[in-house]
Amino acid sequence: MIDNFEKPREKLKKYGQKSLTNEELLAILLDTGTKNKSVFELSKEILGLFSPRDLLELTLEEITQVKGIGLAKGCKIIASIQFGKNLVNKVNEETYYRINTSSDAYNYVKSIYEMSEKENFSVIFLNTKNEVIEHKLFSIGNLNRLSVNTKEVFRWAIKRNSQSIILIHNHPSGDPKPSQSDINTTDRFIKSGEILDIYILDHIIIGRDSFFSFKDENLI
Repeated sequence: MIDNFEKPREKLKKYGQKSLTNEELLAILLDTGTKNKSVFELSKEILGLFSPRDLLELTLEEITQVKGIGLAKGCKIIASIQFGKNLVNKVNEETYYRINTSSDAYNYVKSIYEMSEKENFSVIFLNTKNEVIEHKLFSIGNLNRLSVNTKEVFRWAIKRNSQSIILIHNHPSGDPKPSQSDINTTDRFIKSGEILDIYILDHIIIGRDSFFSFKDENLI
């Protein structure tokens, strides 16, 4: 029984959570079976007793009526279902910030950058409506000395199903004028984006109470 139970965990580690069936996911959650029933048999029984819709509205009283499901297992199942529902509701309730201009992008991130004494590089990921999916920091330091990982940025864009991105970094000196390194970095991203059909919408450099937009200056 222990050897069989290790398989879903190994499968998850090797292939990711999406490779697991609902029976395997529930088996991991249950952790153990009973004296007369393996964890997989218990998992299969629960999925046979309750439809997907029933599971979404499952109560502790209902699940603990299943033989082999005590208070501890029942609470774990109910809590996991509710946690998943809460996450989905949170995502559905989000109001996305839409970026139509360079000023929109600047206003979205300026509070994060204005107090920074180091040069940071981050990316705003957008959907097809130019709404923000995520703003993620990728590098901290000096852009002239550190290597911005282009592959990592585009890997994240693909993971987030982002159609376009905005590059963001700051100049602690206060002067937002781009250096040659900034221009080279932008060109590198543009060329990589063309291959992957991910558009570089802009590159914003933040200075002291001001910013520079590659798009506004027709450099993109």
